[in-house]
Parts: sequence; structure tokens; C-alpha cells
Amino acid sequence: MAISKYAQDKKRVVKAKITEAFANWVDHVSDSKKFNVYLCLPSCVPNCVKALKEKGLLDNAKIIAIEHNKDKLLRMRYNLHKAGFDKSKRQVINKSICDITTDDLITACKKLGVDGIDLAYIDSCNTIGDCMQAWLEDVLNNVLTDDAVVAFNATAGQGSNGWVESLEEYRGRKNIITMGHKSKHTDPISICFADKLGCGEPEFVINYKEPHPAAPMVLTGVTKHNKSIDIDFYYKNVLSLQGLGYKKYLGHSLTTRVRFGHYLKALNIKNIPSELEELMKDWSFHTAYI
Repeated sequence: MAISKYAQDKKRVVKAKITEAFANWVDHVSDSKKFNVYLCLPSCVPNCVKALKEKGLLDNAKIIAIEHNKDKLLRMRYNLHKAGFDKSKRQVINKSICDITTDDLITACKKLGVDGIDLAYIDSCNTIGDCMQAWLEDVLNNVLTDDAVVAFNATAGQGSNGWVESLEEYRGRKNIITMGHKSKHTDPISICFADKLGCGEPEFVINYKEPHPAAPMVLTGVTKHNKSIDIDFYYKNVLSLQGLGYKKYLGHSLTTRVRFGHYLKALNIKNIPSELEELMKDWSFHTAYI
């Protein structure tokens, strides 16, 4: 299972925006729910935890934290403690993801006094090869609640471990929410993730990368109860960020947004976001004088 080798020591300015969008999405689909347990890979700096806490989504939650590097455990525990998760509110699993068993997760849940995991963010930057697909389907899926919200951040860079070939059955299928993506692996990765968790279509997908030499990434989110898309939310938190960090992002993004606006009009959809309406007017004026 390949892990991205790119620029781990560089400041990830794009990732900060993506993490904010992730938290917005969880807030949007949660229907004001307070989650019971959050499964995550916070590493030394738990930015995803901070983003979710700022929205009050973890007010009642406990944490199951995964970290395979024992040298990072002390700092991770310290930062989780600072964030409000003391020993009674956290369980740490010191294993690589694919080595974690259903029993490991069930045991962690029991120690925290919860019946299952209702929020998970697998932000491992792994590929979604055979090992990860099996883990999602045969391990994680066993401990998710019926209303779970789950996200996975995968690298879409070319690799040599066969993960690209393992997605062949998912190629050729398109999803409107990935309009404007830059990686040919975006749809296969996101559709595969949803399939392995027994969900319908992916509900939240952003293909992005850092502006410095870095692997392309695909963040995918699904819910067990399948929430219908909200156009205004999608425009602000998905479409506007699609392809962020790639060269010529702004020009490509503006073009994609206008295309999306015309797509909505063709479907006779009335509730087009006001920001998009203004952009389409400005775009028409600009192109008329080129």
C-alpha cells in the first residue's frame, strides 16, 4: 500500500482549505447531530479535530486515533489532550491501517462506551488498492453505525503496487459532483470508496493538490443514509475547490462554474446560487467583448 512521498515537510496551504470544506460537509449532512465517536488519523497536529470542534460536532464525542509510528504517539496524545480528549475520551491504535482488525475497533468502542463508529475520516494519504479496499469493506464497514458519516483522503498519483489496475471496474462511470476534476482517477477512487462501504453514489468529492511538487489527492465523503445534494452547498464547498492547487486553477475553475450554471439552467432548476448567477452575467459580458 503506497503512501505519498511528496513534500511532507512543506506547509500545506491547500490542505487547510480542504479540511475546512470537509468540516463544512460533515456539519451540512449531520442535521445538527452530535457525534458519539470519531475515528481518525490525527498524527501530531490534529487539524481535522480542531475544524470539527469549532463547529461543535465533537462536543459529545470520543476519539479513536490511529497512528502506526510509535515515535509520534506522545505528541499526538498531548495534542489530543489539549483539544479536550483526555484518557477517558480517547483510544489509540498503534498499527498500520490494514493491520487493524474488526476486533481492534470493537474493543476500542467498548472501552469508550459506544456501540459503533458514527464519524470517520481516513486521512491516510494511502492509495485505494486491494488492501485498503478489503479493509474498508471487511473491517471498517463492520463497526459503522447506520447513520455514519465517512470520508477518505486518497492519493491519486501513479503507483507501482497495482492500485490503478484494481479500479478498472469503476472506470467509465461519471458523477456530476466531480465536474472540473483534474485527475483521471477521481471518479474511480470516489465510486470505489462508496461501493466498498455499501453506500450509493459519493456525496462529497474534491480532487486537489498542493502547489509545490506533490501528489494529486482525492477526498471522498459518503453517508450511510444518503443525503440529497444541496446546490448552494455544493457550489461553495465542492465545485469552487475542484482542482485547487493545480496549474491554471482559477481559469479552469471559473469555466467549470459557468458550465455548471448552464447545466442547471438547461434542467430548468431555479435555485441557482446568487454568486453563480453573478459570475455567469460577468462571464457573458466579458466574453462578448473578447
